[in-house]
Amino acid sequence: MKSMHAAQLAAQTTYPLVKATSVLRTHRFSFRKDGWPAAVPDMYRAIDVHYHDDYLMVIHKPANLIIDADHWSVQEYLQRTYPQYPHFHLVHQIDYATSGIMVLGLDKKATGRVGKLFQDRMVRKEYVAVVRGWIEQDTLIGEDATNPLRMAVVTDETKGRRADTIVHVRRRGYLSAPNDSGLVNVLPADGDAADSLPDTDRRIPVTLVHLDLKTGRRHQLRVHLASLGHPIVGDPLYESDPPAGTIPPASWPWRAHGADDVVQRRMLLHSHYILLPLHRGRTRNAPRLYTHDLAVHVPAPFVGWVKCRCGRDADAECEACEVTGVKDRLMRQWEEEQMAAAQTDFDADVAEQKHKEAAREARLAKRAARRAAEAAAAAADAEAGEKEPAVAAADGGKRAEKAEAVESAPGAVGE
Repeated sequence: MKSMHAAQLAAQTTYPLVKATSVLRTHRFSFRKDGWPAAVPDMYRAIDVHYHDDYLMVIHKPANLIIDADHWSVQEYLQRTYPQYPHFHLVHQIDYATSGIMVLGLDKKATGRVGKLFQDRMVRKEYVAVVRGWIEQDTLIGEDATNPLRMAVVTDETKGRRADTIVHVRRRGYLSAPNDSGLVNVLPADGDAADSLPDTDRRIPVTLVHLDLKTGRRHQLRVHLASLGHPIVGDPLYESDPPAGTIPPASWPWRAHGADDVVQRRMLLHSHYILLPLHRGRTRNAPRLYTHDLAVHVPAPFVGWVKCRCGRDADAECEACEVTGVKDRLMRQWEEEQMAAAQTDFDADVAEQKHKEAAREARLAKRAARRAAEAAAAAADAEAGEKEPAVAAADGGKRAEKAEAVESAPGAVGE
């Protein structure tokens, strides 16, 4: 009889890549915390569920929502919404101000195995951000060779300086955020001479970038970009304070246009893609928990907020402002690599399973042969045991007949 894992292998030709791009369900809620002023409105948030099985849940975390250690955190809200699960385990971290994909474990075994994938850097993650200024080419960021406490551009990874973040430039242009974003699109005038300048001369140059995160330290992307003079737009910690920054005065986390017009602004950093090689989440002697891999894509909502610097529509691609292919190049590359690796692992598992089955059949055949030999020996012993009384009886009869013959012979003693 085949094992469950063997049956799964027999039913598949590879470890497939499951792509979760649609929303399974959306949870909307509002809340306010103790101590908030009366003028501060309730906080409205929505959590989208993109993947859900017995072991994992993958969600789209909104910006400006804490993930744990709070009654109105992601962890606590989901716990109240899904009471059938004892606990929502944090597989990885995502900053309060960052939006995007977040993976949660529904039991300790799954959390441990998937967490090991993060620890071993087998998970692929890509972020989208809008940063201040124009970055003219792709950039590798790592530790500064002269000061390990600072970050710098890495020009040659072969010289012992590993890049922790790779910046891929997608579009250069000007910030064109909507009014309800809580961000400003033009810098305030500075002095009488600047007051007369048109808004077009005070536009904020920005770059839409895709970020390949190699490690996962706290605030890593935000610190790296700010250290190069390109802080993320709307970053409350690392972007310049007003009037030089895009955050309006007294705006965290609200900005009031009037008594009845209060908006909540956000930082333009979003985790838009993750690739989990789930089939590799196993221990040495345990079967695979998953027989598929998972890719989740949640597009950033602010891509259109970067107005092309040549004056075209924000979503248009042009040679001067948009680098063609950046928006999905890494995703396609990673998925092709993962599917090839999954096929290799599957073929190795099939070969290993066939070897185990052949070894098992050999053991069973050897055991059957041993049992047959033991049965034959027992039968022989039994047959031999049955023959011994008959032989003894026959020998006794012969001896009696011989004695009678001797007694009856002429000249026998006693006649």
